[in-house]
Amino acid sequence: MAKNAGVWGIDIGQAAFKALRCTLQDGEVVADAFDYIEYPKILSQPEAEPEKMIRDAIGQFLSRNDVASYKIALAVPGQSGLAKFFKPPPVDAKLIPEIVKFEARQQIRLRWTMSSGISSRWVAARSKALRWKRKSACLR
Repeated sequence: MAKNAGVWGIDIGQAAFKALRCTLQDGEVVADAFDYIEYPKILSQPEAEPEKMIRDAIGQFLSRNDVASYKIALAVPGQSGLAKFFKPPPVDAKLIPEIVKFEARQQIRLRWTMSSGISSRWVAARSKALRWKRKSACLR
């Protein structure tokens, strides 16, 4: 049976960038490669530069692994998500949308300019979300 292209499962953690490649072989999901790139510092340390460290880890991962024919499933720490809370100042209700936009720009650490550069690499690698099927199904 011909080997199907599989998927890279990637975890951008607080201490390291971890990746696991899985393929479907004879109806079984098989982990056939992995990569582990430890950051110089934990991302949440005050003197750490998380954007640079993640960008460097992604570059190192892409230089060491062929991802062109594989799908990508990506996980990031929950605290790195887009859910942020803030206490708005007492203002007129009409100004709330503008205050929310301002706070979002101030608090979201992953800048869109950085994510668009990263996403173009993933798109170039034909990345799509992983869809797990039953054991006998194929990875799409």
